[in-house]
Amino acid sequence: MPKREIAPLEILQLFSILASFGSFWLGEEEILLNILLKGYILMKRVISLRIGLLKNQNP
Repeated sequence: MPKREIAPLEILQLFSILASFGSFWLGEEEILLNILLKGYILMKRVISLRIGLLKNQNP
């Protein structure tokens, strides 16, 4: 079975779902913003890693 890559958008959607559950349980917007921010930073890292890999493949 071939491995399927996780798209950055899927990562962000997962973090937003986790953030909404966290804010629902604890009722704090700070938690929502914190988790979304971490998801955004992770997404940017994934994108920059992919760009770096593409640049290395095509000299």
